Amino acid sequence: MNFRKLATLAIVGLTAACAAPSSQSMNPTTLQSAAISRGRVGPDALCDGVKMEPSIKTLKPHQELGITPIFRHKSEGSCEESRLPATWNTSGGKLRVRQAGKEAIFSATTSGTYSVTATVYYGSNSYTGQSTIIVLSP
Repeated sequence: MNFRKLATLAIVGLTAACAAPSSQSMNPTTLQSAAISRGRVGPDALCDGVKMEPSIKTLKPHQELGITPIFRHKSEGSCEESRLPATWNTSGGKLRVRQAGKEAIFSATTSGTYSVTATVYYGSNSYTGQSTIIVLSP
C-alpha cells in the first residue's frame, strides 16, 4: 500500500472515531480487543454505544457492503450486545435497509469517501455509530 492510501485511511479512521460525542460513539480500536462470550463482553469494554461492523472498509465501485450496528449496553454489571433496529443515513452512494433496520447494504458508483451512520434508540436515549467506506477508482 502506498503512502497516500495509508495516510488517507489513517485520517478517515481518526475522523470516524472522533465524529460523535464520546458518550455515544465507540473507538473501533478499543472495541476490537474486547473478549466476547455469549453476547456479553468483558467488564473493561466500552458500553452504552453503537459499534459498527465494519467500522471502516475499502471497496471498488459497484461492490456492495453489509453493515450491522451492534448496540452495547450495561446489564447486571456486564456489557451486553444487542442487534436493534436503527435509523440509517449516508453521505452519498446508495443504502438499502434490510431486516427491519438491523442491517444496511451500501454501494457507490463513484470513488470517494462516504460515511454511513446508524442511530439506535434505547429507552429515552439515542446512540449513533458510524462506518467509513472508501470507494477507490476502478
